[in-house]
Amino acid sequence: MTRRWTMAAVGLALALAGPIEARAQAVVKVEGRVVDADGKAVAGADVASFWSVDEKTGDLKPFGGAKTDADGRFAFKEEVYFPELALAAYDAGRERAGLAVVPKADFDKPVEVRLAPVVRVHGKLDSKGLGHAPPWANIYLFTLPEKARFLSRASQDMEFSLVAPAGEYVLDAYGSDVLNVKKPLTLKPDQPDVDLGTIDLPAQALALLKGKPFPDWKLADARGVDKDVSIADFKGKWVLVDVWGYWCGPCVRQLGELIDFYEEHEADRDKFEILALHDGSVKDLAEMDAKTEGTKRSVWRGRDLPFPVLLDVGEGGEQGAGHGETIDVLQIQGFPTSLLIDPEGVLVGQTNAAMLAKKLPPIPIARRIPRALDRFVALGTDSTPLEKAMEFFSREADIPIILDEESLKAAGVKRDEKTWLKLGAGLSLRSWLGLSLDALGLDVKPADDGLHVVKAEGPREQSPLQQATNRALVEKLARPGSFTIENAELEDVPGILEAATGESFVLDPVALKAGRLDPHARVSGAVKDAPLDKAIEDLLKPIGVRHVVRDEAILFTK
Repeated sequence: MTRRWTMAAVGLALALAGPIEARAQAVVKVEGRVVDADGKAVAGADVASFWSVDEKTGDLKPFGGAKTDADGRFAFKEEVYFPELALAAYDAGRERAGLAVVPKADFDKPVEVRLAPVVRVHGKLDSKGLGHAPPWANIYLFTLPEKARFLSRASQDMEFSLVAPAGEYVLDAYGSDVLNVKKPLTLKPDQPDVDLGTIDLPAQALALLKGKPFPDWKLADARGVDKDVSIADFKGKWVLVDVWGYWCGPCVRQLGELIDFYEEHEADRDKFEILALHDGSVKDLAEMDAKTEGTKRSVWRGRDLPFPVLLDVGEGGEQGAGHGETIDVLQIQGFPTSLLIDPEGVLVGQTNAAMLAKKLPPIPIARRIPRALDRFVALGTDSTPLEKAMEFFSREADIPIILDEESLKAAGVKRDEKTWLKLGAGLSLRSWLGLSLDALGLDVKPADDGLHVVKAEGPREQSPLQQATNRALVEKLARPGSFTIENAELEDVPGILEAATGESFVLDPVALKAGRLDPHARVSGAVKDAPLDKAIEDLLKPIGVRHVVRDEAILFTK
């Protein structure tokens, strides 16, 4: 069982869907040429490593990438998440397509993509085990042998149709309440239409338990409750069981949010409980603590998990092996997975903290705002339009964020103006808002109905949480570290240093908007086991750039 990643989860740029779930192996410059079957240049073709079918229109759209010029040439930067890079090109009419699979060793070489007529693949998804189609499903096309995926089609409509270049693939279909099905798929140029019929997705055991008493688990150990605890011991309370593992980034981030939730609803603890069920990949709770020591300092803000922790029995009864017997019995496929159980011990289904909150007395907005501003938010963004960014932050914090029209007018800012922020990190909401709004001369102001985006009245002060995080960053930079940067563009340096240090680096949005930072300036430098702050200073000094610590990140500025 593996955690499924959607491109939407990789960053905010695709529909502002959620947190980052994968760290790029590298940022590479991809360049090459798109030609037709006769070797002639194809202008206006789209080239990208990932494509998705729009759920509403059915149109095939690229995620990032570039269009070819009059000579069929293209060039763009790409974050690589897989051992190979699959570059798919489609002409403007989506009638011709080509695919070039580039191994890691050839990332720096020009790529040629040759177009040929597409093959249409269509069919239907269903589930005999559920007795009906799944509520939602997705299809991926992977290159063989499942090293890179380049096409996705997600929808509540179970009838699907997509077009792809001829070739050998693996079709991976999965969805809500079902297990995934993988099928080898050969698309031939002389067979332009392929009907896959109905693909049956087996029902997930967890789905078949909905509306029934939650079964007993097998635990290797527990903290905060007795090892023999069962759901029956929590009768009368709503119970959220959060299934996680120390190795899963989204899991530990979600646990940080659940710590916040637990603290916010302290007055209603008699009405609910949260249980953190760790998988069987550790031998005992002591090993789990050791594995999450860094997580506790950073993501959990120095806090212990305040709710009971359960440790699943390892697969085959061998602790430290696999995801665990309870997890396997429930056929849980994704991490994290949160389950809601009602006061009678009956499984409601998969859930989140927001659903649990609806079962509890509401907390007034005035009380929620301070905690919301300190809430940890992990995501990636790339100069997102202001209105969409605020909509996303509002959903993450469960706090209304209102764009004040008069303030926008006074600041000369439009709703669709970009924020100039390019960053993938985990920061407090306060820092995300500050970094997103500073370049536009805006700030947020608490009100009875939420947070209002208003014209900034002066420099922002750092909150106690921000100050503590900033001090920790300064201490980290004073310690020895190592990195090598060879003739990299400034805009790529934050990602390189993040990979080397685990900390968040970003180009100052204010300096970018003012034109004081040249994102394409070239820098080079290498350091081994030397203080990072001095090394970074030396790296940036030749181009007149310095670094400062603010908003829980290291900013490159003028």
